[in-house]
Amino acid sequence: VMTISNPFNVKLRTSELYNQGQQIFVIAKNVGAVAATNAGGFYDPNGVGNGGIPLGIIIENGKIISNSKGNPNYVAAMTKNGQLLTGKFTAKNLLSMGVQSAAGFKPQLISNGKKMITNGDGGWGLGPRTAMGQTKDGKIILVVIDGRQVTRSIGASIREVQDILYNRGAINAMAMDGGSSASM
Repeated sequence: VMTISNPFNVKLRTSELYNQGQQIFVIAKNVGAVAATNAGGFYDPNGVGNGGIPLGIIIENGKIISNSKGNPNYVAAMTKNGQLLTGKFTAKNLLSMGVQSAAGFKPQLISNGKKMITNGDGGWGLGPRTAMGQTKDGKIILVVIDGRQVTRSIGASIREVQDILYNRGAINAMAMDGGSSASM
């Protein structure tokens, strides 16, 4: 778990390689980041974790990188005012709300202080997870949980990730791409 006190220090950066992903540590080094996590999902045709074709909406520096054919998608989005928006939007809607960065995944975990998963474990079983939330005073909370390793970590359910964020004061939160992408 990492808490970033100033939401303006959170930026989205994508792979610099066309249609090919880069590892988180490479992107972080290239942009001089102190820390980094994965964000949105991507198409990985060979299943080796280096796909670079984004799934869903991606907005970087106020410009649409991927718009999901204009369809609404679930996203975590940062506005120019430092507010984290979570929910289902179109890229055009997000830009009209002053969004500077957005990446899509699901499910939405917390909306306006209310837990979205109230029954069961979220339906995705246990696994590696990545999530992002924001507290009432603007702090950003990033959560990454390792998984699929019986001797170290079996992972977490979506509901457990939601509860971690909620218990740390998140009023809005979204699950990001987990699985083998989960890294910090």
